[in-house]
This record gives sequence, structure tokens and C-alpha cells, in this order.
Amino acid sequence: MGYSNKYPHEIMSSKKHKKGSLVKKIASFLAVFFILMSVGYGVGIVPESWIDAIEYIASPLDGPQGLWKGDKNTGDTQTSSQDNAAVQGTRTQVSGTLNVEFIDVGQADAILIYNDENAMLIDAGNNPDGKPLTNYIKSLGIDHLDYVIGTHNHEDHIGGMDDVITAYSSEVDYIMLSEEEGTTATYRSVVEAADSSSAEQLTPKAGETYTLGDATWQILSCDTDMPDLNESSIVIKLTYGNTSFLFTGDATMNTEQGLEMSGYDLKSDVLKVGHHGSAGSTADSFLDAVAPEIAAISVDSESDMGEMYHHPATSTLQRLSQHGIKVYRTDELGTIRITSDGEKLAVSAFATSTDGT
Repeated sequence: MGYSNKYPHEIMSSKKHKKGSLVKKIASFLAVFFILMSVGYGVGIVPESWIDAIEYIASPLDGPQGLWKGDKNTGDTQTSSQDNAAVQGTRTQVSGTLNVEFIDVGQADAILIYNDENAMLIDAGNNPDGKPLTNYIKSLGIDHLDYVIGTHNHEDHIGGMDDVITAYSSEVDYIMLSEEEGTTATYRSVVEAADSSSAEQLTPKAGETYTLGDATWQILSCDTDMPDLNESSIVIKLTYGNTSFLFTGDATMNTEQGLEMSGYDLKSDVLKVGHHGSAGSTADSFLDAVAPEIAAISVDSESDMGEMYHHPATSTLQRLSQHGIKVYRTDELGTIRITSDGEKLAVSAFATSTDGT
């Protein structure tokens, strides 16, 4: 993935002076050329199309959906001004509204992000959720998915993903799964569906920034060296205008601590609470760093798994309350939709037939 803008070269020491002089002459010529072109354009002698052509030639190449990639060999990353807006916290202007839905898929995760032109799915519930989830997405009039992302390879996050990918097949642009390879039949089914689709498969890398229409999203964490699969969750921050969302998968406090030390801007208006609100996630220091106004928890507290693991944990709910964060839960409200116009957020909730268990 990506395009290199660096050209390796070797110069023999005996030719350094000669070639250095030539390079200087060429650089001087080009500098004069661009100045003359700019002046000519300013007085109407040079057509605008010439200037556009020069800017196009001089500009770096971009990847999927405006993702700017660095040199594949060095790992250096180039960012456009829009990428910098997402990374540094400055905002881009937006048009229309963006919907972020925490879909009720029981004791599992499925997050749909969409507007009139673009759509992105993060996780896809348990195995039985695949078909009802697909039907729901189609009922919204979404016939194309820009991105399908599996935060990590647990069944309650990628279980229904093979059904979604198969149903959309040629209408999925990009698929991103955790690099932590799974061994389960569920994981193999998702990989087979991805391989059979026409989608390009992306490798997650912390720091990379993508676009979804007027929104930008950045990967903040995807560490596969962690001992717990939950800790390898792909963590994503999405920015739309002056509003932002942090999606944490099943990230634990260890992952949160790494994020706090990463230097990334974690502040977000909405936090998807990690690991269904477990006691091992959502530390006080992490809440201080993110400072969300709203927290969404995808959970089924009355399911066997919810009761077994005590999700959401009382201690987690207490920490959220102590930080003055408004909590919305799928087990209490159904599917939660947060709509952003780039400045303000509006929250609604409604029942959906998307829990296949």
C-alpha cells in the first residue's frame, strides 16, 4: 500500500562535484521557470490549465479515499492538510450531517457510520447477527460500504462480518482486520469472504489517517504484541467538523495507558466504552485524557455472557458518572444514533431487529 515519493540514488565520490553543479543549475532553472509562470498567470499570459498541470505534477500521490501514505521502505508518513486537521485537532469544514449508530446486536459490537454518500462499518456482532445486521444496513438505503473494519478477531466483533461482506461483495471498497491472526472457524469465514470480495485489504498501522467524505479517521492503536487479544484492538478516532468520536473495540486499561503515552490527541466528544463496560477498561486517567461528553456502551447485561462477565461493571459506571459523562446503553435503549452537523450532536434511540441471538 502506498506510494513512495523518494528515489534512491547513489553518486560516486569522483562525480559528486560535477553532478552537484548540474543539479544546482537545474534547480536554478526550475526556480526561475516557476516564478515566470506565476507572473505570467497573474497578468493573464499563462492559461490557468497550465498552472493546474504543474501543480498536479508537483503534488504527491494519494491512496484510498484520500489516504496519504508514506515511503513503504522507511515507514515515513506524509500527511495532507486534512490529515493534519485530524491529527492535531484543527477542524475541516463539513457539509450535511453524519450519523454514527451503535447498533443493538446484544452482547457484541457493531458501529455504522454514514451520510448520504459514504458508509463505514466497525465490527459486525456475533455470528447470528450477520444476516439481520445486513438487512438493517440495506434498509437504510446503503448500497455501498467504503470500509469494513474488524477491531479484533473475537466472535462478538467479527461474527457477522462474513455475511455483510458476502452480501455487499463488489460494493465494499476496503476491508481492514487486525494483524493478529485468528484460529477459529469464525475468523476463517471472514478471511474467506474478504478474499472472495473485490475489496482491497488494508493493513492497520497506528498513525495512518483516512477520509470518509468530509470526515477523517485515524488509527491510534493496533498493537499485536499484547498478550491479550482485546488489547490488540484497532482503536480509531473519527473527526467530523468540530465533533469527534473515539472507538476503542475491547481495549483494556493497558491499551488505554499506551494511548495516554502515545502523544495522540485523545479528546473526543463521544467515547465508545471499551470491552462492553468491563471493570478492566475505562480508567479514570483515560477519561481525563478523552474528556467525553457522551459514552456509548454496547452490551446485553441480561445475556449469559453479560451476566458472566458482569458487563457493564458497576465500577465502570461509577467512574463515568463521577466524570459527569452521559451514558447511553444498547441494552436499555436499543440502537443508539448520534447525529453530527459538525458543531452539535443529537442523540436518539430506537429498537432494531439486529440482535440475532
